[in-house]
Amino acid sequence: MQITRKQYDYLQGFYAHCYAVYHEKSDADFGFWASQLDEANVPWCVQNSVAVTAEDKGSMSLYLSTHLANRGVSIH
Repeated sequence: MQITRKQYDYLQGFYAHCYAVYHEKSDADFGFWASQLDEANVPWCVQNSVAVTAEDKGSMSLYLSTHLANRGVSIH
C-alpha cells in the first residue's frame, strides 16, 4: 500500500496525539483526527495501524515511517 507525503504528515500528527493520550494522559480528540485523516483519504487500515503502534510505549524508538514500512505501507 502507498500513501502520499501529505497523508504521512497527517499520520505523524495523529501518532503524536495517540501517544500523548495513551501514555501522557493528554485529552483525547479522536474526532478531530478522524475528520482530518478521512479528508486526506488516509485508508482506515493505515489509521488503525498508527493507533496500534502508538499504544506501544517503545514505539518511539523508531520513526513512524519505519513502523509503516514494517506493515507494508510506503510513502510516495
